[in-house]
Amino acid sequence: MAGSLYALLEENHLAYPTLHNNAAAMAEYAVLLQQTCEIDNYGVPFCMTVEAEDFGAEVDLGSPLKDPRVTRYPAATLDQVLAIHPAACPRHRVTLDAIARLTGGDVPVIGNLTGPTSLLTSLMEPTEVYRAMAKDEKKVALALTHLTAHLIRFAEEQVAAGADMLVLADPGSSGDIIGGGHFRRLVAPSLLAIVEAVKVCGKPVVLHICGNIMPLAPELAEIPWDALSVDSVVSLSKLQVHFPERTLMGNVSTHLLAVSSGDKIYQAAGKAVEVSAILAPACGLSTTTLPENIRSMVRAARDAAGKLPKYSVPGVS
Repeated sequence: MAGSLYALLEENHLAYPTLHNNAAAMAEYAVLLQQTCEIDNYGVPFCMTVEAEDFGAEVDLGSPLKDPRVTRYPAATLDQVLAIHPAACPRHRVTLDAIARLTGGDVPVIGNLTGPTSLLTSLMEPTEVYRAMAKDEKKVALALTHLTAHLIRFAEEQVAAGADMLVLADPGSSGDIIGGGHFRRLVAPSLLAIVEAVKVCGKPVVLHICGNIMPLAPELAEIPWDALSVDSVVSLSKLQVHFPERTLMGNVSTHLLAVSSGDKIYQAAGKAVEVSAILAPACGLSTTTLPENIRSMVRAARDAAGKLPKYSVPGVS
């Protein structure tokens, strides 16, 4: 889990936007987030704009209350996307340096990677991307393949830098937006290629897709993710029917985490953890989320873990 939280920045008088563009500050904030919120991992970077910047998008790094966002698309057409030769932007290298700084201890380091559809909608107008899916599937497939090659390189670089696992987040591939057919023909091949590349490196992969993914279940079943992270709109119990032997992750509402009380968050998290093997926010955290609210979610996970049966391993005392 990775999030830029206003309360942490203010309480610790951290300069902004250094957590996004300085490796030492990025690593320092990741440690602060982990220790303050009592979560089980480090995670970097804290936004989904690094890969877009590699392709020439202009990015506003925002403020303590506003996440980074793309302010100018580098392309107006899919042909223009295909003509772009990506190059590692400074924040690309900062991310790898931060991962290297965080490795070597007992806390797992998670590298965060933007999915191909989400990246494409950061390089040109999203409505044009989705319109092209209906009119020119071949060209969309070529564009996604082009982006996927760069994403695989970035994933491999993160593993080489010391990441213990990768989270591949592709909210732009939501079943609510593109439907099962386009997902199967256009998106699934790219997600499959990225997941398999990371697994060749010997690292596990979490796949996250926002929205209602139930219509995408047959296609998702063909991708060898190690955990599937889902949004709060998804019924974990219904999803489990499709993946009875695989790991589900999520799905505590990020709205609840941002605006509710600790008791309500604890109750919601306790319900989610009855099914999900990994308890986590349903999507990206709001900058206004309070650390104590995240700790309520963590407490629910630990209380649930305490009720699990203790298994003995032969030969280990």
